Amino acid sequence: MARARMEKQMFVFLIPPLLLLGIPLFCVGFTILLSFTDATLYGGVGSANFVGVENYLNLIGDPIFHTSLLNNFIFLFSLVTFPIIIGLVIAIFLSFKVKGGEAFKALFYFPMILSFVISGTIWSWIFKTSGGLINTALTWVGLGSLSQSFLSDPSLVMLPLTLVGVWHILGYPIILFGAGLVDVPEAVVDAARMEASTFRVYRHVVVPLLKPLILGVTILAMINAFKVFDLVFIMTYGGPFMSSYVLAFMVYIEAIARALLGYGSAVGVALLVISLACIAAVIYAATREEGQ
Repeated sequence: MARARMEKQMFVFLIPPLLLLGIPLFCVGFTILLSFTDATLYGGVGSANFVGVENYLNLIGDPIFHTSLLNNFIFLFSLVTFPIIIGLVIAIFLSFKVKGGEAFKALFYFPMILSFVISGTIWSWIFKTSGGLINTALTWVGLGSLSQSFLSDPSLVMLPLTLVGVWHILGYPIILFGAGLVDVPEAVVDAARMEASTFRVYRHVVVPLLKPLILGVTILAMINAFKVFDLVFIMTYGGPFMSSYVLAFMVYIEAIARALLGYGSAVGVALLVISLACIAAVIYAATREEGQ
């Protein structure tokens, strides 16, 4: 009797984690189901018809999807490569106990406190064609001919977007790598310095010891790259001429703005599959290298 009552009490404590796990799984499953229908925002799910893989076939031939996917991979490359390399270099530099190092860390971590909405608003003014900080400064120093339409030129628009993305998340790798360097045994580093230069010590001893942390930071950066939405929404709204679309923004446009729930769900499922595949590939490559 007492045992049965205890088991019921234990089950009560399982309800919150089960809800936290179950609700996202239900949403993912429901989105997958919607992706095989022609559901619309106004017609509701009740009036939806099953269309099979039609949404996915339309997606394959959709040039906007191709642009969105390409832009996501541009974000993927930028938000993984530059923050990790720059963050690791800065973290190593700060590990030498330079004066003002803590203030330097805070300076780089500050953008993480801001939301992408605030960051996008600030940087939109900086990159603004007329009256923007960059073009105004160029005019003041007599270099007005170098002024650019950063956010209204399809060939340039991804440059400021990725720059802001890198600036926004750079604090993460600096803090994480800084914490990882603290755990590197000093005896190992001192012994290696007796036989090699400082650069070779960090290249062949310290960095390999940080590989698990580098993998973790890489996965976090990949997640940030695939979930980019706020930045595009605030700074360009997908323009000019849809040249700055990313997959998350395309989900919003198709499912909410155009009310095509079925097609928007297909884009969302594609985003989920592509992001999971890329993350799985990185984890597989890293674990395979360790196993060799």
